[in-house]
Amino acid sequence: MEISVQDVSPGIRQINLAGRFDADGVGEINAQFLAAVEPKQHLVIIEMSGVTFMASTGIRLLLTGAKSLKSGGGKLVIAAAKEEVEYPLMISKVDTVIPIYKTLEKAKQAGF
Repeated sequence: MEISVQDVSPGIRQINLAGRFDADGVGEINAQFLAAVEPKQHLVIIEMSGVTFMASTGIRLLLTGAKSLKSGGGKLVIAAAKEEVEYPLMISKVDTVIPIYKTLEKAKQAGF
């Protein structure tokens, strides 16, 4: 699993993920992901176009990040997930907690 983090504008951080978001993948990026999801950020976009597989451990990490941000007044959103990754998120109702956008541009407009 690969992760890269960039601040795209004041108050907006983008986290790009690539690879398999399963137990092994989460183990590889867990600490870096949690450090990147800071409550002081207003909006954190998880860009998932490079994610090829989603497991429950990946979902759990996303929910942990969303909870952390919400406690600090921030918001986590998901962008550009492939159908095979978006489906487990929708079926497990993650979209009721974390907004999912088809494109990165729509996610950047999410704001508050």
